[in-house]
Amino acid sequence: MITSADVVEELARLGGTGAVVIVGTCDAARVPEVSRAWGFCVLRAGNAIEICVYAGSGRRTLANLAENARAAVTITSQTTYRSVQVKGGAGVTAADEADLRRVAEHQRAFVEEVAAIGLPKEASVRLFEDERTDSPAMMKIRVGLDAVFDQTPGPGAGARL
Repeated sequence: MITSADVVEELARLGGTGAVVIVGTCDAARVPEVSRAWGFCVLRAGNAIEICVYAGSGRRTLANLAENARAAVTITSQTTYRSVQVKGGAGVTAADEADLRRVAEHQRAFVEEVAAIGLPKEASVRLFEDERTDSPAMMKIRVGLDAVFDQTPGPGAGARL
């Protein structure tokens, strides 16, 4: 498990913005699936992160985690392209009220961040409004910090943090 205070601090800083968060999984046949995730946070112990996905749009991701409890989560700032990927064992539970508040805060920050690079706010809201309309239920995914990588474009991309 990663426990470096610098890595945990970097994840918390990046995850506290309007960053794009994508969770990747695979099924038993190793067929990949990705879902958009919201409400990123680093647990206080610094040994795992939590994200939430809509149950409807994330149904394949959730099914994959039931078969193969491993996930890769990529967090990317749209304004700086700073990107970090976390890989680890994963578990799923229902999102609670605190998670839903964190999701709403993340979505507000996301709308503001993409507006800063030119995407109209209405267009960015549609990215999650359609998911919420399809299935408003959210599930929380906890991913252990088994490995963390720099995925920022450039010579250091792919380096373990």
